[in-house]
Amino acid sequence: GLGIVWSLVWLIFVSDTPAKSKHISANEKEYIRVCKAHEKMQDTNTKIPWGPMLKSQGFWCILITIFFSDFGLYAIWTVVPEYMNEVLLFSIEQNGLLSALPHVASFLVVISTGGLADHLITRKYLKRVNARKLFHAIGTLAPAICLLLISFLDCQHRYLAVCLLIVGVAF
Repeated sequence: GLGIVWSLVWLIFVSDTPAKSKHISANEKEYIRVCKAHEKMQDTNTKIPWGPMLKSQGFWCILITIFFSDFGLYAIWTVVPEYMNEVLLFSIEQNGLLSALPHVASFLVVISTGGLADHLITRKYLKRVNARKLFHAIGTLAPAICLLLISFLDCQHRYLAVCLLIVGVAF
C-alpha cells in the first residue's frame, strides 16, 4: 500500500535531470546548470586515495566492528523470540510484546543520541572525533556486555534478561 503511494508520488514529482523537471522554474534550472558546471570543473582533479584508505588502521577497525556488530544484531533478531519462549518461558502473548521492546528502545536511542552528540560537540565538551569514538565505543561495548551477562541468566531472572536485551539492542 505505502510502497504504491510512494511510487506514484515519485513518478509524478521526480525526473531524471533538473532540465526535464516540470516542477522547477527556468531560473532554478539555469542556476542548477551553472552550479553543476562549476562543480564538475572542481571535481575533475579529485582522485580517491584508495591505497592510503585500504592501509588505514582506522578504516579496518571500523569495518571489522561494524561487520561483527551487524552480525550480532541479525543473530539477535533471528533468535530472540525463540530464546524468550524456550529459555525465559514467556507465553506467546508476552513474547510478542517483549520481543518488540528492544527495537522500540533502539529507535528512541538512535533518535536521542544523535542530538546528544551534537550537543556535546556544540558546547565544546567533546571534539567531533572524540564524540564519534565515544559513541562508537558505547554502541559496541554496551551490547557485548549486556549479551554476555544474559548468557548467565535463566528463567528465574527473566525480566532482568529482558532489560539487558533491551539495553543491548538499543545501543
